[in-house]
Amino acid sequence: MITATRRALVVEIADNGIGGADPAKGTGLLGLQDRLDVLGGVLKVQTSSHGTRIRGFIPLPTL
Repeated sequence: MITATRRALVVEIADNGIGGADPAKGTGLLGLQDRLDVLGGVLKVQTSSHGTRIRGFIPLPTL
């Protein structure tokens, strides 16, 4: 899902798998974090035994 607020573009991906996503265990999430860092954004990962939710927040320029 992609949404926009006045301050940020929010990209969210979720699944209902077994959970366990960990940026320290591979390069996929670290690669996403690196790309968001360049844009001044933030990556948030929430994981549990009921699935994983990843949200990327990309700040929008102030007009």
